[in-house]
Amino acid sequence: MNKKNKLLILILSTCDPSYDIFKKAISETWVRTARQNGIRCIFYSGNHMKNELINDELKLCCDDSLKNTGKKLYYALKFIHSLQIEFTHIYRTNLSSFLFINKLENYIDKLDVSFYGGHISYIHKLKILNRYRPISILFSRVLNFQKINYAAGTGFFLSKDLVEIIIHYNNIPFQFIDDVMVGEILKIKINDIPRYDFVNDNINNSQLNIEQIENCFLLRFKSLNRYNDVSKIYEINKFNSLKDYLTFQHQSFF
Repeated sequence: MNKKNKLLILILSTCDPSYDIFKKAISETWVRTARQNGIRCIFYSGNHMKNELINDELKLCCDDSLKNTGKKLYYALKFIHSLQIEFTHIYRTNLSSFLFINKLENYIDKLDVSFYGGHISYIHKLKILNRYRPISILFSRVLNFQKINYAAGTGFFLSKDLVEIIIHYNNIPFQFIDDVMVGEILKIKINDIPRYDFVNDNINNSQLNIEQIENCFLLRFKSLNRYNDVSKIYEINKFNSLKDYLTFQHQSFF
């Protein structure tokens, strides 16, 4: 990896045993590759008696639930900062994501010193606007002050200076899940990073062009059959890129 940038990967984990198959799958695939390439990967989870880092398993003394992911990320960043772990950028991802590490390394080499990036999404603070999409679109300009733009939690970059802002921020908005919380705190430009989504029946809604597919390093798995998602993680790990995988699958656009 370029000496200019040093990446630390943080993986949102959980004590829920139903996710153990995902943790095992990524540990035996892209996480192993990352560690072999000198990229440190730390899993973090809640529901522990005290905050401690053991064999790159960060155990946090906080609620482990989905609604509490904001606190989990905040405490994880704060603990890593207290240990003075070396990094220029953090990449926060989760258990059901896959990373092509070679493509990720190419991307990290080019990052600015200050950088916030990921797949751009948004929510409205007025919850009714999130429930009724047509209303949301109609009033998005009028109620733009009520909108939170954020980099989605499948995977997002935070440079070290932004981590410092988050851990020293007053009145952290813990009512939001972690990715939204970060967007609400930073309120800065988000660098959009393409991702490829595997949903039901291998259909994707990513709409990436050929160049984006060639450079894509982040895959998101979210089908109704989570065992199929795990199997696909192992399957895709046999390929060097998303393009190689899709070519093998005889996709029509190649």
